[in-house]
Amino acid sequence: MAGVLDLFIYTVSLVFICWMPAEVPPQSGAHLLMVLRCLRPLRIFNLVPHMRKVVSELVRGFKEILLVSVGACEGLQGDPAGECRSL
Repeated sequence: MAGVLDLFIYTVSLVFICWMPAEVPPQSGAHLLMVLRCLRPLRIFNLVPHMRKVVSELVRGFKEILLVSVGACEGLQGDPAGECRSL
């Protein structure tokens, strides 16, 4: 899997660099190549296997922060004085 992903990313990057359009209209071939180049950071998961765990823990942390923020906002909206009494 890692070899296929690397080959795909290198090929897309090489084609884009050789072509290097001056203008990139939306929904064109150049636009598609630019979107596909966004896959480059996925290579880090193959190069550093422990990075998957770090990213999954980071995503779980954002979920917890989001839940606390939503709860705080609901508490603020329900209180006329604007204080959060649920914490």
